[in-house]
Order: sequence, then structure tokens, then C-alpha cells
Amino acid sequence: MLLLEAMDNLASALQSAQTASAEEVSWDERQKLLEAVSQYCFRAAELLDQAEGSNPLAAETLRRGLPILDRHIKAMLQKIESESIKLREVTRHTPFESLG
Repeated sequence: MLLLEAMDNLASALQSAQTASAEEVSWDERQKLLEAVSQYCFRAAELLDQAEGSNPLAAETLRRGLPILDRHIKAMLQKIESESIKLREVTRHTPFESLG
């Protein structure tokens, strides 16, 4: 049961990550989605730790999928950082500088 819940958390994290990388999602929405992704991942890790004793092989199999999710999240963060740098440069020396 713990492993199914961990898988569900990882699936939710991936779904949130995909939503956060969509072009039409605003900066604030992306921030919230990334926070949700983090929470899903932390919860999945906790569940995997709990399941380790009763089913170590299954827990290890799920752990092997975590680097894939990690790569997706890091790519999204790089994209957001790149966009924020562009925004900061565009708004520099304008009335909107504080927003950038």
C-alpha cells in the first residue's frame, strides 16, 4: 500500500511538473506548481523509506525512477531562471523594473 501511495505521489509530481512547464502558465502559478512537485517528491521519499523494510526490491525499483523526475524538474527550473533573467533585462531602467 505504501508503494502504491509513493507511485501516486510521483505521478502527481510529474503531472504538476508538466503543467508548470506549459507556456501559458504564469510565473506565480509555476512557482506554486514547483512547490507542489517538491512536496509530492518529499512525501514519496518518506513512503519509500517506510516501505524499504517490507519490500526492499519494489522500493529500490521506484527509487531508480527518481533521477528521471529530478532531471525534468531541473530543466524546468533552468527555463524559469532563464525567463526571469530576460524579464529583468527587459524591465531594467523602466517603470516596471521592480517587477523584473
